[in-house]
Amino acid sequence: MKKILVLLKIYKGDLNTFDETALEAALRFPYSEVQVLSMCPMSAEGSLRKLTRLGVKSILVSDAAYAGSDTVATSTILAKAINRYNPDLVFTGRNSFDGDTGQTPFMLSELLSFQMISHVIKIDSNHVETRENEAFDLNEKQIVSFEKIFPLRSPSIFSKENNVEVIDNSVLNININDIGFNGSPTIVNKSFPNEDNRRFVKFKEFSELDTLIKEALNAKDNNVTEEVEKAPFGLYVGNIEPIAKKYFVSYEKLDIKDKTLEQIEEEIQNKNASAILWEEALPYKEIASRIAIRMRAGLCADCIKFAYRNGVFYMTRPALGGNINAEIYCKSAISMATIKSPKATNDVVFSLGRGSLSNLETVKELAKKYNALIVCSRPLADSDVFPYSYQVGLTGKQISPKVLVTIGIDGAIQHIVGICTSGTIISINKGKNAPIFDYSDYGIVMDVNNIKL
Repeated sequence: MKKILVLLKIYKGDLNTFDETALEAALRFPYSEVQVLSMCPMSAEGSLRKLTRLGVKSILVSDAAYAGSDTVATSTILAKAINRYNPDLVFTGRNSFDGDTGQTPFMLSELLSFQMISHVIKIDSNHVETRENEAFDLNEKQIVSFEKIFPLRSPSIFSKENNVEVIDNSVLNININDIGFNGSPTIVNKSFPNEDNRRFVKFKEFSELDTLIKEALNAKDNNVTEEVEKAPFGLYVGNIEPIAKKYFVSYEKLDIKDKTLEQIEEEIQNKNASAILWEEALPYKEIASRIAIRMRAGLCADCIKFAYRNGVFYMTRPALGGNINAEIYCKSAISMATIKSPKATNDVVFSLGRGSLSNLETVKELAKKYNALIVCSRPLADSDVFPYSYQVGLTGKQISPKVLVTIGIDGAIQHIVGICTSGTIISINKGKNAPIFDYSDYGIVMDVNNIKL
């Protein structure tokens, strides 16, 4: 019988949706004993107690000393707790909603020496498949992170709640300098509402779409390059040299191909860089997470901009699903960040959301008229309408076409993060008050079913 430990994040009383899939996958796993473990304040005890009605044992890791832990400190605590229960398999969601970094599973893999299987989109008995079209059998000493692929079952009406086991640092006995604020190399300097990408929409008719696209294609690029104070010297990994050029006085590409983690770590230590920027893509994100936990260095995920002030390298990233931005700095010797690299695309891109489904074939033909690349929002990728490689947004890719046409997208901030650097944005949505219009240059209010070629 396999012992499966499911790591859960409970935020404001709610279970993270990715973790719901992880727990459901564990419950479906044949011949298994399932435990759930959550590192949360004591206020989460009630939520964990309810989960015991599913026939699992609930464990709450909670101590005032753990408050303020970033991903490095959190991984340190969780690794010690996991070792205490000695599971065969560790299941978890791809990331949490509040932090949304996706770093912790990779860091745990490094600390525990477990094999990492990430971004699972399909599970059948003990066989899984990932977003990268890789297949694995689940055996022992593996950490498995799940996408949101199915909901968590409801408990039987005859089931009863059981007590939650609570453990604190008197049990785990972790050095106080490795946990909480003291042990966290990243520090949040400030947070503020994410309103940087708002535009002033002008409403038009669908009959004007052709003219709007042609005018936008012929328009001169009037973007003004933002002048920023640059850090003295930095490294970059991946296809992000223009970003390194913008934020560093001098810079160098860190070549990690065919190198061990030990060799990469040694090279970083020898370079004396103030910061390292990693392209936000596998395998770079995984390697960055592993290097961060090995060096106990600060790592900020999904950054959108940087600033160098008074000798400090500040990193800004979306948080809470993109609704706010957080400015973060590192107290470690080196600052590290992952950043999306805008992908080269056609001059015209059509981004499709759930609202396009009722007239999808017509929409596809419309895109073909402009030789437009088609991308999609996360719900369409989750529903297998398009593969995940089409997904744009906070958990997908970032695009910067000259013209972007969105159809049937409400405008969740998670999607806006992936399209905000586009040139002209034209949005079609049946609701005049749809949030997408706050981030568009032109808006067309109409039902997608009325689109005719």
